[in-house]
Amino acid sequence: MAFGSNTGGLLTLTGTPPNIIVSNVLTENGIPSFSFFEFALVGLPLLLIVILYFKFIGYRLLPNHETEDKPVNIDSEVHKWIKNYSIGDNMYRLRIRSMSELIGTEIGSWDFEKKYNVSVMRLRRRHPSVLKGTPPYVEFPEPNTQMRYHDIITVKGTAKDVDRIILEFKLGLIPKEFKSSEVKRELINQEVGMVEMIVTPTSFFVGKTLPMGKYLNKWSIQLLGASRDGKPIGDKNVTIKAGDAFVIRGSWENIEALNNVYENLVVSGSPEAMAKDVDVLTPRPISHWVL
Repeated sequence: MAFGSNTGGLLTLTGTPPNIIVSNVLTENGIPSFSFFEFALVGLPLLLIVILYFKFIGYRLLPNHETEDKPVNIDSEVHKWIKNYSIGDNMYRLRIRSMSELIGTEIGSWDFEKKYNVSVMRLRRRHPSVLKGTPPYVEFPEPNTQMRYHDIITVKGTAKDVDRIILEFKLGLIPKEFKSSEVKRELINQEVGMVEMIVTPTSFFVGKTLPMGKYLNKWSIQLLGASRDGKPIGDKNVTIKAGDAFVIRGSWENIEALNNVYENLVVSGSPEAMAKDVDVLTPRPISHWVL
């Protein structure tokens, strides 16, 4: 790039500052100055020589070093997580139908985790409103999040438990398998991401039993999947041991700050670097753009 810029500057009068300086000196001394493209008489042959040189010779002189600090490829990471943690397993999308008693109620009023052993991970509004400030998604549903007609809720639980709430609340199942591209589109965007977390022997979490899909309340971090000795843990409730690994989901900012809240956890990779690799835009209400 540097050689190309310098050589290209020889084509015109304004290509480089020295060209203008020399032209001005000639004018001040009563000598005819250069025209705008007069430099190209010399510059164009030089440019062609430089292009041919780097095309066939120059590139061979460049060092051939490989670095271990390669950019994070979030697509390959998601594919690895699905294989090692079975993230897409026991994850379902349910549509709230017109006859469901969930319409107009808050998530917390049904206590899905305790009564049905099912975690609500995400909510998609069927009828978002830009004017009313209703976003298309509720990334981290809270107990006071209201459910509406035709909303789509992403839940995590066993097939038996999910079947139970489908029948009891008259919900519709969206029969679509969670592949790597679907997981990325469903759970990751510019503000919300996923990383791998490892529990050390002295961690606060050792010995505690947590359900997959549960929030770490301090920082709204979701537990999506668990792995032990390189094999996925398929149980809904996991009693944590030292060395267990988890895939967690939360805002990139909260994931970055996780080590400051819970000691003796190892977050694999750089959340900041992974956030830069995301190409899914975060939907924003119109008020954001107006402000």
